[in-house]
Amino acid sequence: MAEPTTLVIVPALIMGTIIGLIELFFVHSDEQSMGILWLTHGLHAVPFAIIFVFINMNVEWAAGLLGFKLTQSIYVEAAVRIVIGLLAMVKVASAAALVRGSMIGEKMIHSLMIGVLVAVSPYLAPFIITPLCKAVKIPYCGV
Repeated sequence: MAEPTTLVIVPALIMGTIIGLIELFFVHSDEQSMGILWLTHGLHAVPFAIIFVFINMNVEWAAGLLGFKLTQSIYVEAAVRIVIGLLAMVKVASAAALVRGSMIGEKMIHSLMIGVLVAVSPYLAPFIITPLCKAVKIPYCGV
């Protein structure tokens, strides 16, 4: 029987929330002239960022759900994480394009930055989450 995979939950929630808030900030900066519409357009950013980061931090588990078995190769793992980052970037750009007819749009550099942040989130997490957890005194959020 295969060894069970330990899910990374709290760090994924924290990193996903941070990246989602960054995306919401980008939406606000790109759509200032639209009044409060930037908020309704960008509100989906946080849950989607959490989902992408959760999948990225639990790649083996997510691959198992799809019936794939990842090899123990740093190159395969990096490639999968890059693909997840690209999917996040496409999601950000697509969400902006869907509403583009109403003069709302996201800059391509912002979509790229969100994709990169999602792709490298498992590697950034120890540098962001550990100090954050110590400062806020969250009992367990190890990465």
